[in-house]
Amino acid sequence: MKLVYLTSIDLDRAQGGCKNHVLGIVHGFQKLGWDVELISAAANPEAHLDLSVNHTKVLKKRASLPYQLLEQWRTWMLLRNRKSRPDTFYIRAGRSYVIPGLYAAWHKIPFFVEFNTLIEMEANHRWLVPIAVALENWLIRRSTGCFAVTPEIKNYLSQRAGVVSDLFTVVPNGCEQRVIQESRAFTVHHPRKNEPVIGFMGSFEPWQGVETIIRAMPFVLEKVPMARFYIAGRGKLESFYRDEVARLGIQHAVQFSGYIEPDQIQHFLHQCKVLTCPRVAAFDESGIMKHVGTSPIKMFTYLGSGSTVVTSNLASMAIFKPCQAVIFAEADNPEDYAEKLIYALLRTPEEFDTNAESARSFIESGYTWDALAEVTARDMLAKLESE
Repeated sequence: MKLVYLTSIDLDRAQGGCKNHVLGIVHGFQKLGWDVELISAAANPEAHLDLSVNHTKVLKKRASLPYQLLEQWRTWMLLRNRKSRPDTFYIRAGRSYVIPGLYAAWHKIPFFVEFNTLIEMEANHRWLVPIAVALENWLIRRSTGCFAVTPEIKNYLSQRAGVVSDLFTVVPNGCEQRVIQESRAFTVHHPRKNEPVIGFMGSFEPWQGVETIIRAMPFVLEKVPMARFYIAGRGKLESFYRDEVARLGIQHAVQFSGYIEPDQIQHFLHQCKVLTCPRVAAFDESGIMKHVGTSPIKMFTYLGSGSTVVTSNLASMAIFKPCQAVIFAEADNPEDYAEKLIYALLRTPEEFDTNAESARSFIESGYTWDALAEVTARDMLAKLESE
């Protein structure tokens, strides 16, 4: 199978989750014997990035509209000048990546589209968003098949584009097998400390819900005075988070750890007795949709590292119900989160050891990138054969 994988993500600059997803699937395809070419955006096409795959970069200096349009033009020219015809395109949908679908449809090349989120949840421009939605709907209707990371995204996009839901296949995010192996080895030499540390690792975006944990900390500190909350990451809400910490007077209990380099992730995770993924509720009190549930890569990384996790009891998190290392709390409810965090922090070391292996086994049961790439490839081949 000769496949061209296209994404508008700048892999040189991408945060861990996006990059891991792209490379996890691409390398999984390669292990199946597929001939894969990766085409991605890049602010600096000359930057060396060893991805162990045939990689072509398309210049996009910034994410502004003019540069996105230029990226589309450059992508079209790149595809037009190709000397060989691929068997299929795999397009990781992005707000500016419609051109590969147009090219594939024009040249009658089968193509698949993967959706991790929704354009209308990430942008609010009054006339650009409707245009982008219309183009995405067209892309879905003309595709050979689509992949969504959660049933919620699948159902929403199926209805929005007016297609049968069978066109979509749900393939969640995952974790590298390497994370599990490194975690087991790391634990042997650096046993997890029995200190009441709560951790979060990720981008500082509104849907992450970090403020819920900050607001839960005063309740946690009443029962566990030595509890600490380590917040690792970066983003536009950092000043808001810091202001909340100051307002609550809990500066002594909250540490902003900054961006964690990939080779330091295991060290950070093993500092924490409990990790958290406090996603906000999908709808506000008026019933207005704030976001459609995504599949947070951090959850798979947390579990692959053998961690106990407290997360929001949302439909998009139902996939983790079978894992005994995951504890569910009511989204956006600091008091309920505090109760669940206290319960988790007070577990015995023996219980944490049991949970650690349960967490890793859950990932190994079908949520490594290799396993997910195999599911994706099998679905693609079936749909290509049925065309």
